[in-house]
Order: sequence, then C-alpha cells, then structure tokens
Amino acid sequence: MGSHKRAGRHPRVAVLVRTRSRQPGRERKEREAVESLRVVIAEEDLSVSQGIAAALAAEGHQVIGTVSDGDSAVAEALQKHPDVVLVDIRLPGTDGVETIRRITSEHPLPVIALTDGSAPEALEQAAEAGAMAYVHKPGTREDLCAALAISVRRFRDVAALSAEVQNLKDTLETRKFAEQAKGIIMQRLQMTEAEAYAHLREKCRNQQKTMRQAAIEIIEAEHQFLEVLSKDPPSKLRARQMEEHA
Repeated sequence: MGSHKRAGRHPRVAVLVRTRSRQPGRERKEREAVESLRVVIAEEDLSVSQGIAAALAAEGHQVIGTVSDGDSAVAEALQKHPDVVLVDIRLPGTDGVETIRRITSEHPLPVIALTDGSAPEALEQAAEAGAMAYVHKPGTREDLCAALAISVRRFRDVAALSAEVQNLKDTLETRKFAEQAKGIIMQRLQMTEAEAYAHLREKCRNQQKTMRQAAIEIIEAEHQFLEVLSKDPPSKLRARQMEEHA
C-alpha cells in the first residue's frame, strides 16, 4: 500500500492509503476481520453508487443511505449515525473535501474518499480533512472491503490514542490541583506533607468527591479567603471562618 504526503511535511496519524494490497493474504485477513457495517454513500454518478452499494451488500454490509451532494452527505451522517461514509471527492456543490471535513468535525467517524484518479492533489486534501482511506471508482469488492477494514481500524486507533492523551492530561491536571491543595492544607493547618495528603483523602471519602473536586474546592476557598483579607484586613472572624471551611 502506498501513502501520499507532501515533501517536507510530517505524516499525519490518519494517513490516506491506497486500499489495493500487494499482499493477498493480508488483504483477505482485513476483509475477514471487519464486521458488518452500516454505510452511507455520497456519489454523484448513480451507476457508480449502485455498483458500490451492491458490492457492499454482497459482502454483508448495510447501505443505509445514498446521496449525490455534500450537504446531504453531512445530513445523513448526522441523522443516521453510520459506521462509515464513502465520499466522492468531486461532489457538486459542497465538494468532497469540504464534506469530509464537516463530517469528521461535526460527527467524527471513519470516512473513505472515492476518486476517479483525475485529481491526485485532492487526495492529500482529503487526508488533511480526515479521510482514512481511498478507493478508485468504481472499486472492486476487494478494494471496498479492504478500505472499510483499514478506515475502521485507523479510526479506532486514533480514537484510542486521543482518549489516552486526554486521560494523561486529566491525570496531570488532577495531580497539579492536588499538590496545590496539599500545600494550602500544610500552611493553614500546620500539617506535614503526609498529614496534609491524608487530610485531603479523608475529605474525598467523607464528602464522596473525587480528588480533583476536593482539591479544586480547597483552592477556591483559599482564593476567597485571600480576597476577603485583601478587601477587609480587620475582619478576623470572617477570615477564620473561611480558613476553617478550607
């Protein structure tokens, strides 16, 4: 399988790949591995659209929508929630590249670009818009099934990576909040680091809050406490009350 990318640019995670495999055994495994999928086809040429639909149906997939323009393709994706959308990159009106961009941004799912080979630069644009694979029209059963398998696998890989990155980000942010809250507890209650951490964990258990929630609550209370002191230094009682709340 060949890849398309501009010279001097770093390859994207979702690299657009040609679906005709040079390894027949691997291609068969790709076809066997993919489950039955619900598919929307966006193709201006009715005969091509019907041919693709028939090929996919013969392989056990369900074509739940066929449209001939970009706006309708976006609407079908948003309303019917297909597993995969096949998009002709030369659709009339809203072109295929913009259609792919709208689908992947408004309702992320695997998208396959359909091409007649006359606009190779559009394939790079389709990849940048979010397409996971492409097929030369009209597409054989083997090409179509390989494209489905590749696009679904790549989409899941990207989704898993995004979730992992988000989980790591959440963990680091929670740790940052916990460290800040622990410092406040150490200062206000004259505790050691271990005692402050135990106090924070006890607060989580007693109030049935996550570490992040409890830490943010302490930080916000500290900010309010300092704000009161800055506006009304003589108000010792109010300051003590807010300190106890923290």
